[in-house]
Amino acid sequence: MRKLPIGIDDFKEIIEENYHYVDKSLFIKELLDFGSKVTLITRPRRFGKTLNLSMLKYFFEKTPNSTAFLFDGLDIAKHPECMKHQGHYPVIFLTFKLIKGETWDSCFSMIKRVIANEFRRHNYLLESPVLDKYQKRDFEAIIAQTADKETYQVSLKDLTTYLARHHNTKPIVLLDEYDVPMQEGFKYSYYEKTTLFMSCFIGDGLKGNEYLGSAVVTGCMRISEESIFTGFNNPDVYTMLDKAYSDKFGLLEDEVKTLLNQCGIATSQQTCMEEIRAWYNGFSSGHHTTYNPWSIINFINKNCEFNSYWINTNSNDIIKNLIKNSDEDVKEEIAQLLQGKTIYKKVNENIVFADLDAGEEPVLWNFLLFSGYLSFKNLRLGNNNFRYADLFIPNKEIALIYKSTILG
Repeated sequence: MRKLPIGIDDFKEIIEENYHYVDKSLFIKELLDFGSKVTLITRPRRFGKTLNLSMLKYFFEKTPNSTAFLFDGLDIAKHPECMKHQGHYPVIFLTFKLIKGETWDSCFSMIKRVIANEFRRHNYLLESPVLDKYQKRDFEAIIAQTADKETYQVSLKDLTTYLARHHNTKPIVLLDEYDVPMQEGFKYSYYEKTTLFMSCFIGDGLKGNEYLGSAVVTGCMRISEESIFTGFNNPDVYTMLDKAYSDKFGLLEDEVKTLLNQCGIATSQQTCMEEIRAWYNGFSSGHHTTYNPWSIINFINKNCEFNSYWINTNSNDIIKNLIKNSDEDVKEEIAQLLQGKTIYKKVNENIVFADLDAGEEPVLWNFLLFSGYLSFKNLRLGNNNFRYADLFIPNKEIALIYKSTILG
């Protein structure tokens, strides 16, 4: 019997330990086909971002022992032109998903630990002739978490430089949940400090870096106009509004049915699928409609008990404060949403937290959309060349979050 990968986002562990895995390996082919230098993909939390980046790490990374066997039987193995890239590159993989902290010092301490762990993973470079004694000194200080802030700010660029020189191959950089530190800073009022650090760290590492092969960055949203992405050369950005990668995050209906059947849950009963759809489907992604993967696997694990599982993966403090501090017009529109109606709004992927703090209404709706609390349909171009869409609450699970927040 296969197990459900609840809380497991390491691709190698899922494959080797025979967990259920929905094959998203053609994400690799799509990335190679586009060939972008820097790709930013935004999706709500728990939609498979970390697992997909873990898959990229095991696919591309050059290791002493081959990891090609992990992809046996997967869709990507049917594309020999893609498999030529397997195991050929040094890889830097950093995930910021667990960065928390009520103060900047606490947050920065966790960031340093994440960076130190990746440097430790590449500590063979300390024996490499490509590093001089001063670079080795900084390398060791980063691992010991005793380096100064400025050394950490340039550490991503430094590590790409060392890896490229040592391997004679430009590395691939994978940054997972890059925006979590900024959201923590916004929640606990140290936003400017975390934004300044991350803009230097990401900007130095990804802008005009001659030693960078390519990079894939994921997060819940694109944070803009606050120097995070003004620092490097216009990454290719793909949100839920775009067709590219639209089936690579979240679960499609056929994938859900296959998973349910594999777990011995009959999907032939129409009423069963209708109820599952009503609870966990409804997230628009390009021209697809997707299910929340976290909710589906927990629903199966709990013997098909319909409940709100996604709400417990985050404190939802930001949405609580947004609703609490909103004006009467916003509250009236939320009431309409809870009645199953849609609201017509301008859609803009660029989130400006300063405007959100000031209660700017357009930013509020876009924050709710791109963080998964709303979905969209009928995306179209307005007369002013801005995009507009009809926004709605995607399913019963998300509706419960609004109801519990309003009651609170």
